[in-house]
Amino acid sequence: VRSFALYRMAAALHMTIEAGLRADRCVRLGLRATANEAYTRVAEAAAKAVRGGRPIGTALAAHARLFPPDFLDAVAVGEETGRLAEVMHRLAGRYRDDALRQMRVLTFVLGAAAYALVAVLVIVLIFRMASWWFGIYDDALKGV
Repeated sequence: VRSFALYRMAAALHMTIEAGLRADRCVRLGLRATANEAYTRVAEAAAKAVRGGRPIGTALAAHARLFPPDFLDAVAVGEETGRLAEVMHRLAGRYRDDALRQMRVLTFVLGAAAYALVAVLVIVLIFRMASWWFGIYDDALKGV
């Protein structure tokens, strides 16, 4: 979930910076683009800090629990070099790849768990049918 949120934020920052929007609006829209309550909750505070003259990296670092250090470092480097849009574009690709890789692992694990659950249910069903069948034979032999 975090990788998808950071992917969407980096992609939104890339697009809004390329479009020439004000920095505070880029931050607000980037955080809202995550579609994650934890990030959207801090959108106004971060935008207000940027509007007050703080760099984007510093404004985001105030909410460091939401952002991994490599994300904050990339934002800081992008701002210092004046190439924040390009850095966000590359970062978005990296987080997209991470999110897709994590989804593949999750899909594999859930598929294996579903397969194991079906296997257990079939085994239980076989043993219940066998015990029912042997119960019929046992009742028949008691009558003999």
